[in-house]
Amino acid sequence: KKFSINPDKTPTPKGGFEASASLCELNSPVNIPLRFLLKNFNLFDNVIDLQFIVDTLHKFYMPKYKDEYRKFYSTSRAKEIQQAMALINMEAVNLKSNETFIRIGRFSHVECVTLDNVRDPKTRRKNGVPLPWGKTRTLANGIYPFGWVKLEFKNLPANPRQDNDWPFSADTIKKDLKIRKQAMLRAEQQKKDREEKQKAAQKRKAELEAMSPEEKMIEEIKDPRVTENRVVSIYHAMDSFPEDKKHILAEELKTYWQKINKWKKKKCTKKQWEKVLAVKAILEDN
Repeated sequence: KKFSINPDKTPTPKGGFEASASLCELNSPVNIPLRFLLKNFNLFDNVIDLQFIVDTLHKFYMPKYKDEYRKFYSTSRAKEIQQAMALINMEAVNLKSNETFIRIGRFSHVECVTLDNVRDPKTRRKNGVPLPWGKTRTLANGIYPFGWVKLEFKNLPANPRQDNDWPFSADTIKKDLKIRKQAMLRAEQQKKDREEKQKAAQKRKAELEAMSPEEKMIEEIKDPRVTENRVVSIYHAMDSFPEDKKHILAEELKTYWQKINKWKKKKCTKKQWEKVLAVKAILEDN
């Protein structure tokens, strides 16, 4: 969905897209091992080696990460997005000198795919005027930014980076992670409850299918959703019940009528009292 800088705009669905699984979604890193071979060379009086490239990428992409978060996700209306991003925010503040964020793929947004000093995005026109750019983000499931990847080069020194000016604090990340964990536990429990309920329903369905018609009617009376008219209908079918089932049905009818306060004579109509007496006779209940 599109997430607009304008709080009055409703998120716009973008349709379905396939994306790789991510840390934010799985709560564990998705590691893809790669090999990178570079022979050092000189360019404009700079020695271009692997560390230079990693540092250059970091200098380009990390300000974009911070600015995007500050511009779009730092307000109270983006709480769900903040919690979804807590894990990647933790990765950002803990980046080492042999690591860098980059952004790849669709929905990386113009800031991350054009150079700062030559950026001149061409937007569609409305009434002959180019529309403003950089006013929306496209988010997976409405909460996950696309495309952020961490590169780690294990043969380079892993020293702490000296980044600051974060649009979030370490305490905020910890709080968001705690809320996220609680939400996940609730979701897992809800999923477990649904599965157990489904299994119980399937088991119950199998049990009912294996019952005789008389047994099914007896079970109907036990169901809290049964209507009084249906109970009366089952009562009228009692004469067709085999003797061993007739007594069980009578017990359930007694329980049902006691529950709805139609078992004692002073609470019954004449017709209802006749039914009660018939059940009492089967139960030998005086």
